[in-house]
Amino acid sequence: MTATRVDRKYVLSEQILNCALTENEGSWTLDAVGGLVVQRYETEYFDTPDLRLFHAGRGRRPLRSKVRVRHYVDTGHRFVEVKSRNVRGETTKVREGWTGSLTDANAMLDTAFGVAATQLVGELVPTARTAYERTALVLAGGGRMTIDRRLQVGPHPAVTHELFDEGASLVIVETKAPDSSPTTIDRWLWEHRNRPQSLSKYALAVASFRAELPFNRWTRSVNQLVPID
Repeated sequence: MTATRVDRKYVLSEQILNCALTENEGSWTLDAVGGLVVQRYETEYFDTPDLRLFHAGRGRRPLRSKVRVRHYVDTGHRFVEVKSRNVRGETTKVREGWTGSLTDANAMLDTAFGVAATQLVGELVPTARTAYERTALVLAGGGRMTIDRRLQVGPHPAVTHELFDEGASLVIVETKAPDSSPTTIDRWLWEHRNRPQSLSKYALAVASFRAELPFNRWTRSVNQLVPID
């Protein structure tokens, strides 16, 4: 499956999110998958030992990719995904179902699909892990929105840190539009002084065990990581 879209990410308190949803009631509906409104996600990220994919993203190179296996905990489904971003800010995600070893990213890429990231076949190793709970919404006008709560990140295969601010867990909101037009939720957030934020769950996971690296535009969210008790 291949999808192209324009994504915008926000890190919000539950209070701001609830206001956004309440004041825009009628412009969104919950998207239940398999009868579940909230789904648990676990994601394994893969990179070269010298973190070549991480540094490509940090340096905002025009063409950059992420390689991961996403596990839908409640349904048991697993997908290998290659997520790429182009110079226009469009994100393309290619994914295929995967039933093999979680540690063999090279076999995944070699057998699942032929994409640019396959040039790394033979070099990728499991690098980091994230876990969170996701709620998905369908927005008026054809857009979508995801709400990720209780994000935990760490080095593969552990999770060691959470995203907190002033003692409260933060929520990651991502709007996904078919083009550059803002969704109704984007407009409301902008009107209330909440701007899109550069955020990478993979970068947060790397920060949890490689704090000495430069994180550039991700510094704000990296500084909100706290160790799990």
